[in-house]
Amino acid sequence: MIRINEIPLSLDSDEKELKTKAAKLLRVNEKYIKSLSIFKKSVDARKKDDVHFVYSVDVTLTLDENQIASKCKKGSVQLVKPYAYEMPENKRVSKFRPIIVGFGPAGMFAGLILAQAGLKPIILERGKDVDSRTKDVEKFWKTRQLNEESNVQFGEGGAGTFSDGKLTTGVKSPYIKKILQELYEAGAPEEILYSSKPHIGTDRLAVVVKNIRKRIEALGGEVRLECKLERLIAANGFVHGVTYSKNGELFDLETDSVIMAIGHSARDTVEMLYGMGVEIMQKPFSVGARIEHPQRLINEAQYGAFANHPKLGAADYKLA
Repeated sequence: MIRINEIPLSLDSDEKELKTKAAKLLRVNEKYIKSLSIFKKSVDARKKDDVHFVYSVDVTLTLDENQIASKCKKGSVQLVKPYAYEMPENKRVSKFRPIIVGFGPAGMFAGLILAQAGLKPIILERGKDVDSRTKDVEKFWKTRQLNEESNVQFGEGGAGTFSDGKLTTGVKSPYIKKILQELYEAGAPEEILYSSKPHIGTDRLAVVVKNIRKRIEALGGEVRLECKLERLIAANGFVHGVTYSKNGELFDLETDSVIMAIGHSARDTVEMLYGMGVEIMQKPFSVGARIEHPQRLINEAQYGAFANHPKLGAADYKLA
């Protein structure tokens, strides 16, 4: 497969033109392009009188790709292998099912990978399912009555469920593609697979979260909602199980593996772990400040005369 970088396209152009441009850059006839897919799409707004899209595309040919790529400008054209996530070798021989605490992004994907590996994880989430949780959050916004176990912080999907679903990270990892692919298959828009600033959208997030839960369950995993971890059962430096509560009753689960995916708001759980003598490392963190401007000003600052173009949508910026 050949990847072609930095293909410019005007805002009013059709993406079908990418095939013509790719053929020209590779110096081949279009008929030899077997397939073309967008790898990345971004906006170039450095010149306010020439705002346009920039694409990277992956192309497969019916010709010798090595020979074609060798004749092209290096950097803009390169040979690549199609990405495929490889599941780590499953060396687990334990008779116990692994337990995950928390069903936010970390817990969701830990559960999904373990389920795909055939390990049938049990996931404990102290909050409610996303639909019931949505009602609790709306009630809080209207009446200021807080359900301490079902709110913006706790519940299916974690703290990000009521955001607009921006998928941002400073980490460069091949696993990002796997995450985006799973989100897409769960109902996120296809654009997240190649957009430079991918986001799911508030309206779709709840559906995506539910579909990931259903996928885990279909693979033999369990997501136990409204189940709060009360303590780890440990002895001689090893975990032997957990105790969790549901509807005022306590239950024990035997296991030798626990993944703590509790986020930053479960302070009572952190205190419980600290009280047990679990080693806890202090971590630096950033503080964000919310600054609001009229969207029109941001659009004009970023896009100039192109600010109202329908293909651009809302502009943003980041200040660190």
